[in-house]
Amino acid sequence: MLKTLDITICTTNQGKVAEFQEIFDNLMQVNADLALGLKKWNFSRDSFKTLAYRGIHDFEVDETEDTYLGNAALKAIAGAKAVQGLALADDSGIEVFALNKAPGIYSGRYLRDPNKGINALLNEMQAHNDRRVRYVCALVLAEPSGKILFQTQQYWYGELAYEKHGEQGFGFDPVVYPCLDIALGNDLADESFITDYSIDKSRTVAELSSKEKNSYSHRFKAVREFLSFLNDSYKVI
Repeated sequence: MLKTLDITICTTNQGKVAEFQEIFDNLMQVNADLALGLKKWNFSRDSFKTLAYRGIHDFEVDETEDTYLGNAALKAIAGAKAVQGLALADDSGIEVFALNKAPGIYSGRYLRDPNKGINALLNEMQAHNDRRVRYVCALVLAEPSGKILFQTQQYWYGELAYEKHGEQGFGFDPVVYPCLDIALGNDLADESFITDYSIDKSRTVAELSSKEKNSYSHRFKAVREFLSFLNDSYKVI
């Protein structure tokens, strides 16, 4: 049993924690059973803490694995050991189907590379008609012993735009038209990916409000799975 369900997210960025908190709020509004269960165990939006809140202001982990879950696990274990408590880490990226799912786990480095980035991706995609993409979010919870308590990998499908639109969000958001059909989740296998899914081509992800994004995104789906796990697995004593 745990004395607390405070969860340290492996980031010093309060903005990322705020995104987790907004997702939490959105889920509490639409899932009454989950809201009741987590409230019973005193888990709230404020149970998500940053590493900075724990006094850790410098946190870097070499992402040496070749999967999202592997890299998320590295960060979660390092974070749990650092705070001597439960730590949650994510690893995310975007996969472009026409490019054999690149940039994938290298999405962050792709954006930071002065010779690459969004404009380079758009230029590379000029020769492709297949503009299907998916965001990926792997989420891992670890304890200080290094034991992995929970993991999930979730997707958000979309289509690559031809130019940038919008100022919200971050990363590749200005060039992705999102799927806003929550029923289409992880059931779309690579080989049978359908093309008539619900894509909103009137707005990119960067033109959605934060509430909209955090009601559909890959991270929303991952956090939903995580909170369900907490509700089913832990009780505060």
